[in-house]
Amino acid sequence: MKAFRRVPAEARRTRFSAWYDRFADAFGADRVVGRWELARATDRPPPTPWTGTPHAVGDLPADLSFVVSTSNGIVVWSDGRPRMISPGRHFGLTLRDGWLYAFQITGRHGRIISLPLDAGHVPEPGEGWRLVTHLYGLNRWIHQIDFIDDELILVDTLRNRLLCYPAVERTIGRHWSTRHRTIQLTPDDRKGRLSPHYRHFNSIYRNGDTIFVVAHNHYAGTGRKSDVWLLDEEFRLREVVPAGGSCCHNVVIHERGMLVCRSVEQTVALDGVDLLPTEGFGRGLAYDGRHLLVGASMFAEEYVDRDHDNGFIDVFTPDFAPLGRVVFPRSSVRDIRLLSGDRGLSNHATNRR
Repeated sequence: MKAFRRVPAEARRTRFSAWYDRFADAFGADRVVGRWELARATDRPPPTPWTGTPHAVGDLPADLSFVVSTSNGIVVWSDGRPRMISPGRHFGLTLRDGWLYAFQITGRHGRIISLPLDAGHVPEPGEGWRLVTHLYGLNRWIHQIDFIDDELILVDTLRNRLLCYPAVERTIGRHWSTRHRTIQLTPDDRKGRLSPHYRHFNSIYRNGDTIFVVAHNHYAGTGRKSDVWLLDEEFRLREVVPAGGSCCHNVVIHERGMLVCRSVEQTVALDGVDLLPTEGFGRGLAYDGRHLLVGASMFAEEYVDRDHDNGFIDVFTPDFAPLGRVVFPRSSVRDIRLLSGDRGLSNHATNRR
């Protein structure tokens, strides 16, 4: 068995890295550097490199079971205890056919990985634990990921687009450009955050015949508040709905209406009305009809600065009564999925027509 190797640290934000992020694929560096990073990344269980063990505050339900991506790793919370299953910086998470899929940052690039689930739990090391790399060389600005029918959709915030991969479970160790289609939501002029077209699309969710995409809109640089783009099943724009907040993330349809994280305002809104305080930069929503999970973290421009404080997930009843909190020391929360019955997944039965 190969020894555990830490995933390469994410590249810091510099003028060079900003230029590299925008142009790496234009001259093939994403293949070379992406493969080099892949060779250095781990494909074995981590030795639990905690920055501090996550812990519960309050009276959480005994059957609460979820997975969260953080700036320090993917953590499964089940049976009242945490377990790290993949180290390093991660963002989007989704579930399909007994597998957990995630986006992991590997340095200057990122990869799509998967891990097996067994009855809603990730197997212990030595009992079926297996990490698979599906795609590598992606730019590191992929945010939420989800399956819509048989396609895995990646939200590429840097390039204003959705990357779509059919049958990704059969795609093993391939470069990200292999056999995909691109939904270009706004023009891509490779200027990144300096572009007038930049929208920082970050979240995707399908409910019925509507696909919701959150346009964060980079309020600090543009002064524009966020929108929710409503697309049809062919990804054609139907309507743009103001989100009413700044740097917003996530959409989930609750029985009472549409939930959105108004991240800068530190609230969760229901149909445009502030409903729940988040006590931090809100990011991450999960709902299964019994529990509502809301993630929040300290906000800072540099990722390293975001890890100076704790991230947390607040747990509520369907009627929005607080139950408790899970604290993640010196970590920022990126995405959350309940391991069973998550209605925030586009392929959940309640979201299909």
